[in-house]
Amino acid sequence: MKPIRIDDFNYLDSNYISNGNHYDVQDLIKAAENLEVFDLPLVAVNMNHNICQATLTSFLYHWKRVEKADLNYPIIIDNTGYICDGWHRIAKAILEGKTTIKAKRLEVMPEPFKG
Repeated sequence: MKPIRIDDFNYLDSNYISNGNHYDVQDLIKAAENLEVFDLPLVAVNMNHNICQATLTSFLYHWKRVEKADLNYPIIIDNTGYICDGWHRIAKAILEGKTTIKAKRLEVMPEPFKG
C-alpha cells in the first residue's frame, strides 16, 4: 500500500481576502518589502480567531506548513491590524515557546487582484 500523500505548499496558491477584496500574497510581500521589521508580542495575537475549517487532509496540510514555516520571514499585518500573511509562522513560534515574532505592517494595501 502507498502512503497517503499530502500536497506541498506553493505561494502562488496563497491569497488573502478582506472586505471582499482579494489579494495575492506575493503582492502583499512585495508591498511590504521595504517596510521596517518589528517584534510583535505573540500575546497580542487573537488566539480565538477561526482561521480555517479543517478536514483531516487539510489539517495535515496545514500542520506540514507549520513544520516548514521559516521564522526568518516576517509576518505581514494589513492596514487594519489583521494578519494577512503568517499564521503558520505564528503557530510555529508559539509551539517553539517564542514570545515575539518578526512582523511588518502595511499602512496602505496594494491594489486588489482583478482576475
